[in-house]
Amino acid sequence: MAQDLPAAPRTGDFCTRLREMGEKVETISDDDGLVTVATYQADTLTEIRPLAPAALQPDVDALIASYRSFSEQMDGTTVGTGMAGLAIVSPDSVAARGRIATHCGLPQ
Repeated sequence: MAQDLPAAPRTGDFCTRLREMGEKVETISDDDGLVTVATYQADTLTEIRPLAPAALQPDVDALIASYRSFSEQMDGTTVGTGMAGLAIVSPDSVAARGRIATHCGLPQ
């Protein structure tokens, strides 16, 4: 059973809250799995999306879609894992993460 995840950060600008999300993701137990992490990231990004600069909102949308797709497709099988993982490493998702990281000064 998944642990209770930490609440999404509620204060700060987009980059601050994105950093806090990343720090909280690091606290999620491996036992809770990648689906828990992907769901948490999608939910948090959805919440903080309005704080993103207009130019980055399509990138935030792309990440939300990739994390949602991953968590919805993940079924615990090797095939499910591989197919779901494609959403996370798609060129669009990688490029979106890169632009967001550059904007926020995050390591890539």
